[in-house]
Amino acid sequence: RCGEARGDYEFNPEELICAGCLPHSADTSCDKHGTEFIEYKCRFCCSTAVFFCFGTTHFCDACHSRPGDMQTMQSSGTLPPCPAGPLGKKLEGDCPLGLSESSHPEPGEEMVLGCGICRNAKTSF
Repeated sequence: RCGEARGDYEFNPEELICAGCLPHSADTSCDKHGTEFIEYKCRFCCSTAVFFCFGTTHFCDACHSRPGDMQTMQSSGTLPPCPAGPLGKKLEGDCPLGLSESSHPEPGEEMVLGCGICRNAKTSF
């Protein structure tokens, strides 16, 4: 799906970032579960990311369906602050990810959420 969306876009392979060099990479390992279940926030909204594209960007499913629009909103400064829904929709109330205002990154920034198993265990019990 990413390859199809890329179209004629040319990129510089030297600009790709390995997972170990990403911002917050020190937080990308769980003492109990290793690295397999680490989750990221979508760069563009308050959803859990399910795609990692371009070697730099985590997307939720909805934002991944329109990457050009999301990158345009980011570069123009029109991404809404938290709480933000997919595709640039401003939400009311608390952050859907349960993040506090002080721990929330600015719109358009990457953020590791931590281990999905441990996060789920904390909210389920």
